Amino acid sequence: YFVREGKQVVILVPDKDELDLIEEGMGTLEPSANVTIRAVRARNSESAETMGELLLGIFSRAAKGRVLPWYNADIYISVITSGQELPDLEALHAADPEKPIIFFNLNLETHRGDLGLPAFPSKDLHYRFLSQIKPAYLLRTRQYAQTLSRPPFILNYQGALFRTYPGGYQCMLDTGNGRYRRVETSRNRPALNGFKDIIT
Repeated sequence: YFVREGKQVVILVPDKDELDLIEEGMGTLEPSANVTIRAVRARNSESAETMGELLLGIFSRAAKGRVLPWYNADIYISVITSGQELPDLEALHAADPEKPIIFFNLNLETHRGDLGLPAFPSKDLHYRFLSQIKPAYLLRTRQYAQTLSRPPFILNYQGALFRTYPGGYQCMLDTGNGRYRRVETSRNRPALNGFKDIIT
């Protein structure tokens, strides 16, 4: 869609090592017209301006390269980014706030739970940056079990929380054979406990 609209799309991978793997596999970093694959953070040897920065980069992730916007990008699409690299995307947004960043299948639900753990960014990254991301497409499945006082004694069931922007959040119950029945739709995203209560 973006390419058809004449936009210059830059697909972002976390670092130069990932970029090298992609180039080795695809043979190019420009898979089509107006699409370029780039690293958010360059290798320290490519971005260090002094010998001290180069040596510090061996021991410090913060010095392993600079996060700089790409001059010809109209839109960024971030892929395969882990929770440890989320601050790089925040730095990119701060450096180039007018250009949108699409977070594509980054498992932000999982990464958000890692914040504050050793070797991960602090929890305030969620409130400062991640909470500003607007979910355009969400599909999250959950499985539950309920204890009964009569056979079969344990009832297993599952459901999905589904949303496509700008629609509401749909709580859907799995009725079997890959079919889902919508139980409720709301403008606000329900908490996981609320979602469980709705499909129960």
